[in-house]
Amino acid sequence: LRMSDSTYFLAFTTASNTAGTVLCASSLVASQQSGLLAVAATSAGIKVITCTSSANVTANFYAEGFFGIASGTNSEMYRVRSNVAGSTGFTVTLYDGLANALTTGAAFWLMPNIYNNAIVGSEALNLPIGILPITVTTGGTWVWLQTWGVANPYHVGATVAAGAIRLGTTGSVTNMVAT
Repeated sequence: LRMSDSTYFLAFTTASNTAGTVLCASSLVASQQSGLLAVAATSAGIKVITCTSSANVTANFYAEGFFGIASGTNSEMYRVRSNVAGSTGFTVTLYDGLANALTTGAAFWLMPNIYNNAIVGSEALNLPIGILPITVTTGGTWVWLQTWGVANPYHVGATVAAGAIRLGTTGSVTNMVAT
């Protein structure tokens, strides 16, 4: 959504927050990284990938997120259409077929949709995805986050008035680095 000099993106937030709060993508958990989640060998062109994991995966947890491959000479990333629930195994369905075959044990990663379950970040450990332009009084709801243009982030202490945002423990900006 584009409104004058700002761009907004729809995100789902889990809690109420005041205007100016910087919201972040949910933290990446270990089970989403290569080595803790195995992929079965798959041919090129296939859209459904079989994964095994020791962690429970809920249905569509990875929907609209990404599946990435980083092995050999290939570094590919695909958008995830859906995934089925599973406790020891599950399948991930991609929008597009694989350009290259996967071998068992290929290095890969899964990332949920960064705009789903937006959280208040803590100390530069999270990826900022936008700023709330208004106060949200109900958690568990979809909100518009400002992602571009002049914004009014919630500040803590003295900050430099430009540059990259560094988050505080409450999702507020603790300093900005001029670039």
